[in-house]
Amino acid sequence: MPALRVAVITPYHRESPAQLQRCMASVAAQHYPCTHFLISDGYPQPLDQPGLRHVQLGLAHGDYGDTPRAIGSLLARSEGFDALCYLDADNAYRPEHVAGLVQAWQADGGRTAVFSCARQLYYPDGRLMPLRDTVGAPDFVDTNCLFLSGAALDLTALWALMPAPLHIIGDRIFWQALRLSGLPMRHLARASVAYTSHWRAHYLALGETPPADARSIEAGLQAAARWWLALPASQQARYIAIMGFDPGPSLHSQLPAA
Repeated sequence: MPALRVAVITPYHRESPAQLQRCMASVAAQHYPCTHFLISDGYPQPLDQPGLRHVQLGLAHGDYGDTPRAIGSLLARSEGFDALCYLDADNAYRPEHVAGLVQAWQADGGRTAVFSCARQLYYPDGRLMPLRDTVGAPDFVDTNCLFLSGAALDLTALWALMPAPLHIIGDRIFWQALRLSGLPMRHLARASVAYTSHWRAHYLALGETPPADARSIEAGLQAAARWWLALPASQQARYIAIMGFDPGPSLHSQLPAA
């Protein structure tokens, strides 16, 4: 089979230079060659590394990195890349990450459009969290763990096309669109993504007090659900056509019982 051209898309906003350098170094150290697209969402930093593609969007879009993901995906597709991965600026790949996914794709004869992998959780200070990650297919796969090829690349425009109030759960919307597309998918059990957790639930699962800036997904899910359920049916139908699925049932389940 011909060698795959793989692009890694990283949106960045206000991450520290140290975070960005760690992210960039992890992509540069991949055992399989790939091109790194860094998309600045309003706060560009001076970046210089061989093979790096640095795109400055000029302003912050306030959509949790979804517009930069869409722009990076579009550029990579227009330049003939065969496969896409995503990596948030505060996370990192193990050196074997891309190679392992490409090998799985090759072993399957290129028939599987969506691969995903597991991740290891880390504290923001770099310590390994002593917690088994329970996130995984089919319910949800973190965007950092995706490998897209073939017809799956056609869905990447959804990062920009999904309605604005759903960007707060954009990763879940994108995963649902992939899962319900009918495309062949396969999940790899090995954890090759180092994921920096800021989630309140992870601290609580460890019996620890979450830091003041810890995040919670419940509020975002409920806000998205209230917005969706207030839409006229005609507007819901328009968005369903864009996204390829109806998010209503899963969103409704997030609201507290009356």
